[in-house]
Amino acid sequence: MPVVQALRSFVARVGGSNNNSNKKQDSKEKLRRTTSQSIVCTSSSAVIPFTPDFPSTSSSLASSTASRKSAPCPLVEPQSPEQYVAMCMARHITVHSKFFEAALEIDSPIIAIAMAYLVRTCETQDPSSSDTFFEALYLAWETEEDSVLGQQDIAEYFLGPYPTSSRAGVSRDQLRKERSEWRANLHKFMKGKDRLWKDLEYRTIIFHPEMERMLALLPTEHEVMTRKCTREIDDLFPPKQRAA
Repeated sequence: MPVVQALRSFVARVGGSNNNSNKKQDSKEKLRRTTSQSIVCTSSSAVIPFTPDFPSTSSSLASSTASRKSAPCPLVEPQSPEQYVAMCMARHITVHSKFFEAALEIDSPIIAIAMAYLVRTCETQDPSSSDTFFEALYLAWETEEDSVLGQQDIAEYFLGPYPTSSRAGVSRDQLRKERSEWRANLHKFMKGKDRLWKDLEYRTIIFHPEMERMLALLPTEHEVMTRKCTREIDDLFPPKQRAA
């Protein structure tokens, strides 16, 4: 498939997926991380109105690097960061419902993991941004899954389909230009995902108690929130880990 080939080509050029790096994380580092840690945003000196950035088209890459890095954690009193991020996630799921209708492999645990990333990085990332939402989803899939199905669905929806020569009336120069623009947008998207990964201090493993806390805050009326993992729960969260 063109999108899969483009993704694999991009990953090969930058030295491989961070999924393999996550799997090589030192076990002592994982044990040091406490899942019950309370996350508090302190970078915002004033309450910022809730004005989520939802683009009119799914292929928008409007947020610049500067605006991403300077985005404070926009709290709406008396909500906690977790509650605010949950509200943003609910809006994203509603606005991008067509994506979730098509991407059947994206399930509630992946969404909960993406939400946990945004809660942890609310001082440097804007959870109301569609860019950030899909970057978190992509990173969550990359961390938890071995296939490229979720990555392909996210890329096709957010960036648009990879330009092919099957369309009538498209010249070689036009096709070359469209492919170049698509790859440039993919590069921007990957850079944003890598910034999120860096803000997480490269710790993307989410343990069961934290994931359950995220799920409890997310709305249940959306069909995607009823989807479960395709793997057995004991494979994803061993009994000893769930008891932590």
